Amino acid sequence: MPVECDSLAAASYGSAVIVAGGSDRKKPLDNTSLFDWEERAWRKLAPMVTPRAYPCGTMDKSRARLLVAGGFNNKELDSVEIFDVKTERWLKGPAMPTARTKSGGAIVGDYFAVAGGDAFGRPTDALECLNLKTGKWETFPAMNSKRRRCAVVAVGEKLVVAGGLTLGDYSLDTIEMFDLRNRRWLDLPNMPCTRFGCGACVINSRMFLCGGNEKLRMKAYSNRLDSFDLMSHSWDILPSMAQRRIHPAAVSLSL
Repeated sequence: MPVECDSLAAASYGSAVIVAGGSDRKKPLDNTSLFDWEERAWRKLAPMVTPRAYPCGTMDKSRARLLVAGGFNNKELDSVEIFDVKTERWLKGPAMPTARTKSGGAIVGDYFAVAGGDAFGRPTDALECLNLKTGKWETFPAMNSKRRRCAVVAVGEKLVVAGGLTLGDYSLDTIEMFDLRNRRWLDLPNMPCTRFGCGACVINSRMFLCGGNEKLRMKAYSNRLDSFDLMSHSWDILPSMAQRRIHPAAVSLSL
C-alpha cells in the first residue's frame, strides 16, 4: 500500500480495491488509494475532506459509490463522505443521526446500514440506515448486544453482525442477523472463538472473517481465517494467513 495504516475503510469495484482513511498509529488519515488487480499497481486518488480513523465503509455497486461514515478525529464523527468512482471525486453525504466510530457498515437492500460502534465513548447497539433512494437516515430496531469493533456484512436483505467488544471490554463470539423484510434480529451460531477487530467479506453465501484479536493483548493478534455458511449456518476453519493482523480490510473481487 502507498501508506502503512490500519483501521481504514475499504471496498471493491470490479477488479479494483479502493481504501480510504485509517490511522498510521499517530494521527487519522485522509488518504484514498486504488489498487488495480489486473495491473497489480496502486495509485493515489483525491483525499477525503475529513481525515478519519476507524470509519466504516462499503461500496454501493449499483451507483458506483464508496460510502464512508463516522470515524474518529479528536472526537467521534457523524459526517458521511461519498466517493464517486466514475468522476473520482468526494461528495458530502447526509450526516448520521449518531456520531460514532469503530462501527461496521454494509449495503442491505436499498439502505446503507451502520451498526454498532462507539458512541459517547461506549459501545452502542444502534442500527441506523441511510435510505439510498430518499437520502434520509432511518433508525431501525437495535441489536441484541451493544458492540464495537464488530464485523458487518450483508447478503441481499439480511445484515450480519459478528463479534466485537461489549461493555467492560468483553470480547464476543456471538452473531446476530437483521432481516430487513420483517425488521427483526435473530441469533446465529456462535463463532469458533471470541473475536474483535477482524476483517469481513462475503463470497456467494459465505462470510469470511480474517485476523482480529481474540483477547485484549498484543500477542493475541490473530492470523485466523474462518468462514460461515449463511445458508447452512455452519462454520469452517480455513488455513491461517501468513501474518497476524488487527483491523485489516477484507474485500471480495469480481475477476
